[in-house]
Amino acid sequence: MSVLNLPTEVLVHIFEYVKGGDILNLSVTCKRFNEILEAKTLTRKLSFAGCYTANISHIKCYLKPKIRHENVKEFDLTSCYWLKSIDIRECVLKLSNLDSLYVADTSLTWRHLLMILNKCQLKRLSWSWNHRLDLCRTSIYMDIEFISPQLGHLEFMLVYIKTPIFGRGDLDVLCTWLVHCTALKELWVIVPEQTRSFTASSEFGLPSRQLDFPHLHTLVMSQFCCNRSDGLVNNLFSIILRGCKFNTAWHCFWIAMENLRWAGDLSVDVSEAATLVLSQIDIRSKPEDCPKLEHLSWSKGGFHQLESAFESPSQTVKKFILNSLCMKVKWDSLWSLLTNLEELNVMYCMTDIRSVCSQKNLRKLALPICIIREKEGSDSSQTSESHDIIQVVVETCPNIEEFEFTPCFRCGSENEHTCSKHQESSFVLFSKWKNLRRLKLEGLKCVRSGNFFMQIFKSCENLESISLKNLGLRGNCNYLFELCSALKCCKNLRDFRIEQPNILVTDRLFMALQRCPLIERVCVISTENSRLSSESSVINLVSGAPKLVFLYIWLFRLTQVACRQIRRCISERYVYFG
Repeated sequence: MSVLNLPTEVLVHIFEYVKGGDILNLSVTCKRFNEILEAKTLTRKLSFAGCYTANISHIKCYLKPKIRHENVKEFDLTSCYWLKSIDIRECVLKLSNLDSLYVADTSLTWRHLLMILNKCQLKRLSWSWNHRLDLCRTSIYMDIEFISPQLGHLEFMLVYIKTPIFGRGDLDVLCTWLVHCTALKELWVIVPEQTRSFTASSEFGLPSRQLDFPHLHTLVMSQFCCNRSDGLVNNLFSIILRGCKFNTAWHCFWIAMENLRWAGDLSVDVSEAATLVLSQIDIRSKPEDCPKLEHLSWSKGGFHQLESAFESPSQTVKKFILNSLCMKVKWDSLWSLLTNLEELNVMYCMTDIRSVCSQKNLRKLALPICIIREKEGSDSSQTSESHDIIQVVVETCPNIEEFEFTPCFRCGSENEHTCSKHQESSFVLFSKWKNLRRLKLEGLKCVRSGNFFMQIFKSCENLESISLKNLGLRGNCNYLFELCSALKCCKNLRDFRIEQPNILVTDRLFMALQRCPLIERVCVISTENSRLSSESSVINLVSGAPKLVFLYIWLFRLTQVACRQIRRCISERYVYFG
């Protein structure tokens, strides 16, 4: 039976699960599909977030019918950084009934954003602060005052601070912007690692007009570079916290930042929160007093403080992130506190790994590699101990779908000389996770031959994502041959990333990836002693992988001639004729 013979109601239901990039393709497939895609349920939300195949001319063509102008309520272009600002503005201004716009991590300029806000009555907005402005100009503050009524209607806002340097002028403008956002229910402020802020002076004061968010129930403030937390970003977070000091009905309270200056007269009642990050901030409620709590991130100190926070085992917490520098996690005690976990991420040292009852609900697991650190004794005893530890992990968590094995944040720098080559054989035990879909290995110096790859890839038939970084000794990449041989077993592989020095000749790797029929994203980074002997291996990958949409190659030696030929091949395949 052809899909064209299906009833319209069935096709509408199927198309509801299709993303923006595929919607564009469906609209030009046939006349019937194009008419079906004009249904209100399908045109209400149009998302191209992270869609590498999104083309601005195709998007404009899709939005051309008037009925789609009126139906689209939500427009998502998050991380479509290749689209020009003027094109984004032109598309958005056509949507007369738009109430949600997501343009974070795009090239949309400040001027075009103001034009959009002046035209559209938005309730939800995400955007990037990523342009250096002449912040001394009075016109900028006048522009904000001009659109203040529109800012007063916003209920959700995400600010992605992407500017290379966050200064006092940036702080003043953002505070002036937030002063008018009094109807906010959800506020997200994200600061990526590359953003650097000036150190705040001792005489720094609060803005002349205080912030006030009486309806706020979700607050997420995250800075990914803790060593720079003493700058003006810190002050921005503190000012925002003062604006919601009387709020009690929290659904999500997430402050991911070290050494945040929290005023002594402020505290937070999080008894209704479903997502909670605990650090040095004054929290009135213990986690056990939060009956709706499902997501908990803990960075408050030693393990005894975590134990004291739970007088009885928690059944509600599904996701737990533990990133306290002062804590060494006890494996058995952890499972006695949180008995119904589905996701566990431990960033620091873990001790006392021994058999406990099986945790069949756990699907995602991230552990530090220091759990198999070399101890005094013979090689055989080290191998036996590593084998026992990994076997306990595998048996305790039998249904893992996503696994990360990465350096410990506390002792990561010490691990280069603390792993024995004999411990590598223990990794074969990961092959017992038959449902494994995502695997990430980083900083394992004990990797030499890579024989375990074949067993894991062969047993885990659903493996979709592989990420490898800095395995083995720095001067060698001996495992590449076994890795390439094992890749032929990855029939469902979609994402592959390797970051490794001294790969030498990378042609074998690209030839192996050609055997993965579903591969969509490939990233190969090798900045030392690596080269491509023939560009034909990459060209064959581009031309022979039908689903490939992302290719990133950074090699120590890559000639300009090879780069031009690879670009020509990519252009011939992906150029849009319209």
